[in-house]
Amino acid sequence: MRYFKLPNSGSTISARTRCLLGKRDITKSLDFRRAGDCRKGLTIVELMVALAVIAILMAVLLPAVMRARSSARQISCINNFRQVSLGLQNYASAWRRFPPASSGVRGGCLFRRM
Repeated sequence: MRYFKLPNSGSTISARTRCLLGKRDITKSLDFRRAGDCRKGLTIVELMVALAVIAILMAVLLPAVMRARSSARQISCINNFRQVSLGLQNYASAWRRFPPASSGVRGGCLFRRM
């Protein structure tokens, strides 16, 4: 890493810090010889860390999403059974009997063919 001496002082400053300070008074008198000192991009390490954080978040959230989908399917199935049972109860209260299991048509169809 490249270090620069501050004017009128015995302390030094790194190239990265000089880049972060920008156009403050402390850096006006520094010698800017190399244009590559003040880079604006991401390093490969920073990119890998960002990808690792995203992967960890996905690994944590994926099982929770799958559990939510499973419980949604279970609730949907329970609601379907509830609707069928309510329909059977409504039929039984209107006709005083439960609907027939089949209409006698071959294949067990509930509706008669015309």
